[in-house]
Amino acid sequence: MNQLMNISDEQTMGTSEIAKMINKRHADLMRSAITISGKGLFEGALESHPYKTTDGQEFTEFRLSKRDSIILVAQNCPEFTAVLVDRWQELEAQIENPAKAIPATYAQALIEAGKLALEVEKQQLLIESQQPAVDFCNRISASSDSMKIGEFAKVISKDGDVIGQNKLFKYLRENKILMSNNMPYQTYVDRGFFEVVQGVVSGSKTGRIWTTTKITGKGQLALAKRLSSTTP
Repeated sequence: MNQLMNISDEQTMGTSEIAKMINKRHADLMRSAITISGKGLFEGALESHPYKTTDGQEFTEFRLSKRDSIILVAQNCPEFTAVLVDRWQELEAQIENPAKAIPATYAQALIEAGKLALEVEKQQLLIESQQPAVDFCNRISASSDSMKIGEFAKVISKDGDVIGQNKLFKYLRENKILMSNNMPYQTYVDRGFFEVVQGVVSGSKTGRIWTTTKITGKGQLALAKRLSSTTP
């Protein structure tokens, strides 16, 4: 079904369809959209629009422009950005040539049904092949705040497969992300992946300083994507 809608002469796509496309809970995706919009990253303001499910239930969703929908997917699960772009191209092609999208005969309808079944099968295989990456994205999507490396290790640990703080520190050092003293290389700090927090040790008479490395929300996404294909 054509899921594009014209709002103020601009084509938009609903967050409900996007959530299904990237295998993410719609409520979580809407919360993410609100967060991204609050940071001023979307070009348009978020507005709720009603939509009905196949069983007739009515809910609300956000309608996003092509640009904003790509930003939303890239922030949540970048592995599915290409899938979203392909979907946009498919729907835009149907709008440009509607006669091509509607079968004129029963035979054409059967052919189109076969093509659709094949596309659904291909998309399902793609989702299954990318499920490990999706799992990593879902584990960290609930927190966009900076966290300590030990906390991050717990978040990204799979069921029955605990990565552990020491193992993750070793991996980051071996891959030249952290230095031997567990401080991040400046290039990763400049890219916004880490932040170094300092403070004075409580009760210290000499003003001794403590230092902690934290992974930012941006760094969590980048590292989760990298770790999804190479477990330390």
